[in-house]
Amino acid sequence: MATKSSVMQNEPRRSQGIVTEPEPLRPIEDVAEHLGATKDDVYGMNRRGLPRVMIGRQARYRLSEVDAWLESHRRGDSPDPK
Repeated sequence: MATKSSVMQNEPRRSQGIVTEPEPLRPIEDVAEHLGATKDDVYGMNRRGLPRVMIGRQARYRLSEVDAWLESHRRGDSPDPK
């Protein structure tokens, strides 16, 4: 498990002994463009728990975490109650 200091320094991750390059942290503009949304839409997602890393007052995002969060919050995925 990565320590807090290694995560903050964005060091390479180890997965089953294989070193992978860290995923870059992206600004909100990149996330909005990636999603085809506005910055205000992303701010709304922040209020609903969109994962982000705060660097000072600036939010940064990993696109893989954004995609996973969106997938887990899709509407209509739960089975119909009977």
